[in-house]
This record gives sequence, structure tokens and C-alpha cells, in this order.
Amino acid sequence: MKIKTLKDFIDLNAKEIRNLNDKELAKGLRYFRKDINYDLRKPLAPQSKGKLRRIRDELISQMSVPHKTLYAPRSKSHKKATAEFVGTSNKWKKFIIEKNPDEKIIFKKGKLKLKGKYTERGRTKFNYEDLIIDPEAEIYRIIENEKFESAHIQTGEHLLGGNKTPRDYGDDTQKKRLAGKIAKDVNYLLNVYNDTEKWLKGLELINFENQQSEKDFKKSRLNSKLKKKVRHAKKKNRRS
Repeated sequence: MKIKTLKDFIDLNAKEIRNLNDKELAKGLRYFRKDINYDLRKPLAPQSKGKLRRIRDELISQMSVPHKTLYAPRSKSHKKATAEFVGTSNKWKKFIIEKNPDEKIIFKKGKLKLKGKYTERGRTKFNYEDLIIDPEAEIYRIIENEKFESAHIQTGEHLLGGNKTPRDYGDDTQKKRLAGKIAKDVNYLLNVYNDTEKWLKGLELINFENQQSEKDFKKSRLNSKLKKKVRHAKKKNRRS
């Protein structure tokens, strides 16, 4: 498979991207990263191949979400905010953002937000080393100056418990108590799972337009969950 345009690359699925040879993979990743500058007329060094695979896997992780949106920030400050939202480095030129169809990308106080019909969603990123040393203190640090009505743990490209029905830790009215509550689950994840530095990224914080928006948003999530159960049941019945 030859990569000649961004569309050639972005239309591939995860398996097809993994099956690309090193040269074509490098061509595709150049659309996303500014540090893929190898001379492809020559064989790639082993360390270069390893780097390509690490970046490839990170991109595939970004792509494994519903409602994928390809986004290229127009300024350095927007790129920094986008990288923090996605939970990756500033070396990316283009990003895959999980964004509902009704949401718009906006920037407030140096942070990327997703503004939708019912909500405004933002994310805060853990300093992983500080998280290891003292989870509660690190969680309190990133929520101390934030206003929010709903908090969720971001695990990779998803939220703890699932994107449709994530585990909700509450609002910002008692931040010390909230930090302790979140820290209990963070401690569990750190102790039970490997490679948490790759996917335990931070928190998603949500503000609602008004009380009715909160009710409508939760109703929307519940309907999505019920529809998923119905689809699963239909598939199961067909297999039976």
C-alpha cells in the first residue's frame, strides 16, 4: 500500500496501519508529527523503526474513539492546549480528538474546551511522577483552580467506567474531599495495572449550561446505553 496523501493514511484502520512497511508508515506519520524527517531513500536505523512504531501505536490509540475529529491547531498556544487535552506531546502537528457531533472546539484561558448543546467539557493533565508520589496532592493541584459540576478520570482515550456512563465523582464544592475520593480509584489503578503512565492521563471536567441541560445530558447518555444494550441483544438473538 502506497501513502501519497493524508487521506490515503487517515482512511486506514488499525490493522492496515500496522501492516504498512517502514517507509510508507513514515510517510503517513509525517502528516501528524514534525520530527519524522528521515531520508527514506536509505534504510532506517533500528532506533528509528522503534520510534515509528511507538508513534504509530499512540496514533492508533487516539483513533480508537467514537466521533473522531482530525484537528490541526493554528497557533503554538492552541497546539499546546490541544496536546494537553489529548494527553500527548507538543511534537504532534495534527491530533485526533473525540468530539460529539454537536460540540465545537473553543479555547478558554489557554485550555481547549468542547462546547456542546448541554455541556462544556475540558481536561486537566496529571504530572505522572507527582501522581505516583502523592495521588491526592496531585489531583488537588489540577482541580484547585477549576470550576466544574462533574469530574471523571480519563484512562487512555476513554473515561473510567466508559464514555457513555463514566464514573462521576461530583462537583467542585468540596475539592479536598473530592481529591481524596478520586485518589482512591487512582491508587487502585496504579497498584493493579501495568503501563499506567501510558494511559492514566488526567481528569475530564464538565460544566452544564443549566439544571435542565444536566438532566438532558444524563438522559442522552442513558438512552445511548439502552440503545447499545438493545443492539447487543439483537445480535445475540441472531447468533442463537
